[in-house]
Amino acid sequence: MRSYQIRVSLEKVLDDRTLLATICLSIVIGCVFWSLFPCNIITAEHTTTIAWFNTLLIYPVLEELAFRGTIQEALLKQSHLNEVHFGVSKANLITSVLFAGFHIIYQPAFLVVLILLPSLVLGFFKERYTTILVPIGLHILFNLVFLLSKLSNTCL
Repeated sequence: MRSYQIRVSLEKVLDDRTLLATICLSIVIGCVFWSLFPCNIITAEHTTTIAWFNTLLIYPVLEELAFRGTIQEALLKQSHLNEVHFGVSKANLITSVLFAGFHIIYQPAFLVVLILLPSLVLGFFKERYTTILVPIGLHILFNLVFLLSKLSNTCL
């Protein structure tokens, strides 16, 4: 059975200005970004209680365990994939491309491309803290901003 490192110092997280800036920017950018899209980007099936629960908790946990906790972790064990360019390791880039590609199953194609940047951010914080708790928390935040901003963007 795979063992994930889950300990992270709350004090360290709260003192991380990069993480706090990411949280603030994700809220602002998310609200502006999603308000630009047509209101029908989320269909009726995405507004049920089960869909909200899945989007806000189940999907982020499962996706982060699979992509950052398993794939990225395995790739980081390859020394040539640890090289970092512009703050992004090769392992993070490969994982993020796979993560974005995975979303083509249930997202419009143009959104799949846009998922790459948040995925790189999630991978960055996975490597920074060597835990998946921070990426899971950010992933939940990203999904919450998406859902709340779409709720406020109603069709007339």
